[in-house]
Amino acid sequence: MVDTELGSYLCKFAVTREAQGESLGRDLWQAMTAEHPRLFWPAREDNPIRSWYEKQCDGRTRAGEWIVFWKGLPPERSADAVSYAKLLSTAAQRRSTHGVENVARELVDLGEHRER
Repeated sequence: MVDTELGSYLCKFAVTREAQGESLGRDLWQAMTAEHPRLFWPAREDNPIRSWYEKQCDGRTRAGEWIVFWKGLPPERSADAVSYAKLLSTAAQRRSTHGVENVARELVDLGEHRER
């Protein structure tokens, strides 16, 4: 999770097949969304649980190869959620070459830009 001005950005949500069968994924999701009521996350079109995400979200939109989902965000903030998701997914891809400090600086810069 990454905390942003919009809410929490979910980087990855995964449970084992065995845990899915025992409804642990559902229980984990409920606990997580209770603790993080404003949440957004990306998923690829071919994500095997995309249809489950669609049942859990309040809204979604396509952003290139990604679908950005959200829960608890006002609809007028969806464009901001897409901007953050694009930046964070791009930043995660560059993390290994540019270092965590630069990624964190980019997020701070984006937050400062949004406040203006």
